[in-house]
Amino acid sequence: MLCLDLGADFLGFNIRRYLGKLLIKPSTAAVKPIQQRAVHDEAAAGAKAEAVPHKLNPIIRDWLAYNRHPVSSRTLNELDRATGEAGLPVCP
Repeated sequence: MLCLDLGADFLGFNIRRYLGKLLIKPSTAAVKPIQQRAVHDEAAAGAKAEAVPHKLNPIIRDWLAYNRHPVSSRTLNELDRATGEAGLPVCP
């Protein structure tokens, strides 16, 4: 048995009850690798600006497809901010 008020990480999601409402969000441990890969990718650092979106889009698209159901807008906004601060080009 698990107390959901404290929360638990399971399969890349954090399951926790906030003020009586059950919320499922992407866990911090699951977000870090995708953010590291998107922002600090060695191939992206030396690649031409046109090639970066083509390399990162499939990675981010797959991760978004997996995380489309939980409450993840704040996490996705943070990922968007991090990639913008890294100077990565915006995809059309």
